[in-house]
Amino acid sequence: MKLMKSLVLGLLSVLLVFSIVGCSSEEGQEKVDENKEVAAMVGDTPIYQEEVDLQMDYMKMMMELQYGAEYKENVEIMAYLEQQEQEYLNYLIETQLLTQKAKELDFAVNDEDIQAEYDKAKANYDTEEAFIEALNANALDEESFKERIKEGLMVNQLIEQYTADVTVTDEEIETYYNENLVQFTTGAGADMAHILVATEEEAIKVKEEYDNGASFEDLAAQYGTDGTKDQGGALGFVTYDDPGFDADFRAGAAELEEGQVSEPVKTQFGWHLIKVTNLQEEVVMPLEDAKVQISESLTAEKKNEIMAQELETLKEEITVEIMTNQEVKEEE
Repeated sequence: MKLMKSLVLGLLSVLLVFSIVGCSSEEGQEKVDENKEVAAMVGDTPIYQEEVDLQMDYMKMMMELQYGAEYKENVEIMAYLEQQEQEYLNYLIETQLLTQKAKELDFAVNDEDIQAEYDKAKANYDTEEAFIEALNANALDEESFKERIKEGLMVNQLIEQYTADVTVTDEEIETYYNENLVQFTTGAGADMAHILVATEEEAIKVKEEYDNGASFEDLAAQYGTDGTKDQGGALGFVTYDDPGFDADFRAGAAELEEGQVSEPVKTQFGWHLIKVTNLQEEVVMPLEDAKVQISESLTAEKKNEIMAQELETLKEEITVEIMTNQEVKEEE
């Protein structure tokens, strides 16, 4: 159900249109392509394994870019990918359930809206040839693509119908605000910059040069040993309780006054000179300023709950079968 959040928040838009499903026959029933492996059946409509594989190939490519080819030897990463494969299949199943229900209710979609979505999708490509190539890669042409757009717009209307009565009261907003005040609190902190070197002796030498008038930014570029050296050592705004920074580093920064540069500070990474500017006390966003954000969050949460219930109802109306290792598991 994790993917339902994006489904509801953005409604369905045209994400649906690139799903690879069975082709309709003249009788209006879905024909299963016997040359393709079926991952699941939703009623009479197949969801092909190639659609799941396409998504997983992208995720595997991203894993390799981030962790290298050795990611396949990481048990945790492989377990994560397996989980994502199941969740994506569930997403396709849920999408197909909603599509079939929307068709049953026969929501009206005008040609102007279909063309607008078509043009919007086409605008993402530099040339018409590139757009057509993308359609062909998904076994689509202009006509079939527009049909998928129509289905997506129908599902939008179905979701809107299911969630039309969702409201959020001022009392609910205030309760959420009071119970989650930390979300609306920016801790005390400062804009920080540092120069990281390997030894205390180096740090002392750099500090002496700074005290003698050298620019902190120039010293960072000359002596810094981490990726911030090219930005004058800048770390951006850092709160004094930010767990993403070393505790000793944060403690050293917290002792400084506006514009001050620290004496050498030792952390697990080496020795730092720390500079702080734009010191700020803890700031709590007023309730009035947080209302829109909270209302949107609570509205989405309520819509997710409704859609989860509606999908369970649809699974009682429409048979869902998931194929795993040549075995069929029927969801009750």
